[in-house]
Amino acid sequence: MVTNRFDITGALICLVGVALVMYAPRGSAAWVIPHPGLVGITPPGRTMTAMRLKLDLHNIYDRGGDVDRALRAIINEAVATKAPLVEIIPGKGSGALKKHVLRFLDQKEIKAQYHRVEKDAKNFGRVFVHFRWK
Repeated sequence: MVTNRFDITGALICLVGVALVMYAPRGSAAWVIPHPGLVGITPPGRTMTAMRLKLDLHNIYDRGGDVDRALRAIINEAVATKAPLVEIIPGKGSGALKKHVLRFLDQKEIKAQYHRVEKDAKNFGRVFVHFRWK
């Protein structure tokens, strides 16, 4: 779950990993503020264990834009921290959210950042993204 707050300008401010992310109204750019006071604090829905990042999409499944932002943020966080594994949990459901996640991961600019994607054989509501660092 990403913590959200709207400020006076109508911008959406989210706590994502170790940064504050602001998504401005349409036509404006988004920006990220690294927040040193947030290092070591993990928001609900996301956990970090031995550089293994986890993103649970259950709480934002019906908001496509937020899903894309959360996916992009977790991939960027994995690259920045050189995490070897990201676990994405779209849930079991109808499979539409899992398809959305797999399509997102199949984008050319995203695909260049990770090594491989593994669909969990025991739990089809979970996807692993593996990274290879030298």
